[in-house]
Amino acid sequence: MPRRRHPQAEFRQHKTLTQGQFAPGATIAQGATIREAVPCASSQTVRLRFLTDVNGTLSASFLRPGLTLEEASTFDEELDGTAEVTEAGNPDDVAVTGGTEALMEVTCAGEAWILLEFTEENVAAGTVTHLHVSQL
Repeated sequence: MPRRRHPQAEFRQHKTLTQGQFAPGATIAQGATIREAVPCASSQTVRLRFLTDVNGTLSASFLRPGLTLEEASTFDEELDGTAEVTEAGNPDDVAVTGGTEALMEVTCAGEAWILLEFTEENVAAGTVTHLHVSQL
């Protein structure tokens, strides 16, 4: 059966990140921070649902302009905490309890990328269960 296109051209499917530091089964070292750049161009709202087996803090910052499509394919290699992010207008941090899905809603106003970070609270190593991303 052929795959059907959604009738709304701007429709963005709800997806699970399957690669990178937030992929299902990815490990989180004790006290470590994992990062992922999530595209949000032309979105008004991005909803993130994150589940892991350890406690910590989920935070998000908008990446400053300058990230181009050519760089996006290698951006994972640069997720080391040195990316230039905005200092104002970022969403509030979300406390994550292991085994309980955390929800973060991000309101966008023209930004193209969100740098998502999760920092384990320095108690134990853990594993990512999933990160679901939906956009409107």
